[in-house]
Amino acid sequence: MRRNFFIYIGALAASVIMARLRPGFVSTMIFYMMVCLPIAELVMIGITYFSFKVSHSINKRTVVKGEKVAYELAMVNPTFLLFAPLQVYYTGSDLLFQKSNLHENNTLLMYPFSREQFEKEIRCDYRGSYYVGVERVEVQGFFRFFYFDYTGMETLKILVHPNIHELKAVNFQHALSESTESIVSFDKFDKSVFSELRTYQPGDPLNKIHWKLSARLGELITKEYEGNVNNSTKIFVNTEATHQSYEQNIVIEDYLIEGAVALSKYLLKNNTPTEMFWYNNQSMRLRGEHEKDFKSFYEALALMRFSEEVGSCKKMLIEETSNQYAQCVIVLFTAHVTPELSEVLYRKKRQGYEVNLVTLKLNELVIGGKDIEMNTNPIYRLMDNGIRVYHMTFEEGVCRLEVA
Repeated sequence: MRRNFFIYIGALAASVIMARLRPGFVSTMIFYMMVCLPIAELVMIGITYFSFKVSHSINKRTVVKGEKVAYELAMVNPTFLLFAPLQVYYTGSDLLFQKSNLHENNTLLMYPFSREQFEKEIRCDYRGSYYVGVERVEVQGFFRFFYFDYTGMETLKILVHPNIHELKAVNFQHALSESTESIVSFDKFDKSVFSELRTYQPGDPLNKIHWKLSARLGELITKEYEGNVNNSTKIFVNTEATHQSYEQNIVIEDYLIEGAVALSKYLLKNNTPTEMFWYNNQSMRLRGEHEKDFKSFYEALALMRFSEEVGSCKKMLIEETSNQYAQCVIVLFTAHVTPELSEVLYRKKRQGYEVNLVTLKLNELVIGGKDIEMNTNPIYRLMDNGIRVYHMTFEEGVCRLEVA
């Protein structure tokens, strides 16, 4: 645009010089044409801006992560005039919709009484609530001296629910094979009923081996009994956003939420008294004891929003564990640990709480082609002080916790 402006200034100066050196009809007409050119462009932009029609829609507003949404954009020229060029810009992020080709900006030249329609398939790869569709339409002049942005469209927002991963007792036991303790206790098994069979793993008791089936298959097979978890658990989700970019935070939050979904489902399935706490302008609380309560946990986690509120998680931990006589298991889902937060966790450990930290290997994540840098010293200090730290991994519909 700047280049066109300088070309125009040069052409206008040349027409002035021509009109002075060679006065006449032709040189005068060229001069007035150059003077009127920006005015004509402004008039054309104005007519286009107030005359063109645009609409867009999606077929679903609520989806589960991984599902696709059909997006449709329609633009109409209802007049007998040729419109100025229109360029369409879409909202959202290339990272969030990298498989949807949503950000291929369209430049249109609309002829009289014409209609242009575009259909795109949006794949929702990350949990969260965000905007999709047209952000603005730029009305440009033919010579690109001027442009105006049209932003009068309805905003389209979709809610993407997290996936539900299975978190089985065997995953805990396997992840904590280096420790004699676990987040939950499995000492109340009904040995008359077993829920599944699996390959033997080192450390499995011999009385759980299915000897007949093992002899038939030629490998050791272990019976996994149904049981109840006998600890009261408080799940804390740290909704303080990290100092990463918007797109990186969306991905980080996606991992944390799906881990919390998997754990809450597992605990409630085993009839464990479970409370979940998070911060949304104020401390929020949800309680459940049975599998039927999982739906409310799932909806709360799907709608959970992260913010820049500093210190909210530390404050929430202190308030909700102030009664030292009501001991419970604390499970904190967080992407980062500040020195102040780690100090609170030390204190709860000294007060007799069983403290567990579930986090991500952020330094190993590459999001949008960029490495994530995070200070891990507070996490190492927690581990040195006896607080158990786990890293989440997801594969084939299963959430695993690995001992850090």
